[in-house]
Amino acid sequence: MSVSNGRTRRSAWAGFTGLLLGASLVVAPLLLSPARAAPPLARRGWPAERLVGTVAPAIEARGLDGAAISLASRRGRVVVLEFWATWCGACRTIIPSMERLHREQERRGISVLAVSDESLALVTSFQRRMGIGYPIAGEGARAAFRYRVQALPTLVLIDRSGVVRDVSIGVPPAGFGAIQERAEQLLGSGFGRALR
Repeated sequence: MSVSNGRTRRSAWAGFTGLLLGASLVVAPLLLSPARAAPPLARRGWPAERLVGTVAPAIEARGLDGAAISLASRRGRVVVLEFWATWCGACRTIIPSMERLHREQERRGISVLAVSDESLALVTSFQRRMGIGYPIAGEGARAAFRYRVQALPTLVLIDRSGVVRDVSIGVPPAGFGAIQERAEQLLGSGFGRALR
C-alpha cells in the first residue's frame, strides 16, 4: 500500500465520519424532542389517512393481564385507540389526558384502548410505574400494521358503529382537548368535523 493511498483512505474515512457527525447533529434533536407534535394528518398524507370513513380493522390481542382485548367488544361505544411506545416522549405527554378521559368518560360510552408492539413485560412494568388504568394490548405489531401506523403516537377515533372517523399522528396542534371534544361529539352523533 502506498503512502498516498493510505492518506486518501484516511481522508475519505474522515470525510465520511464528518458527514455522519453532521447528520446526527441535525437528526438527533428531531428524534429526541419529547413533546414535538406532528402536523395534522391531512397535511402529511400518511397512509393511515385512508382509513377515515372505513370500518375499523379488527383488533384481537391480549391485555397486560392476559385477558382478551377486542375492538368488536367495544361496538356501540366511541373508541379512542392509541398506538404508542414506552420510549416515545410525545406518547408520555398524553398519558395523563388519556387516563383522565378513561376515568371520566368510560361510564358515558367512550373507551380508551392503547396498543404497543413492545413486550408484555416491558409495557406491564411501565403501566404500573405510570399508574395507567386504561386497557393496554401488548405485542400489537399486527394491529399497527392493519392501521398503517408509521409514527407514534397515532390516535384513531372510532365511532359507535365501528367506523374510523379521525386519525391524528402525534399530539394534535390544538392539544389533547381536541381529541376529547371530538370523542364527545362522536358519542352523540357518530359523525362530525375532522380533528385539526
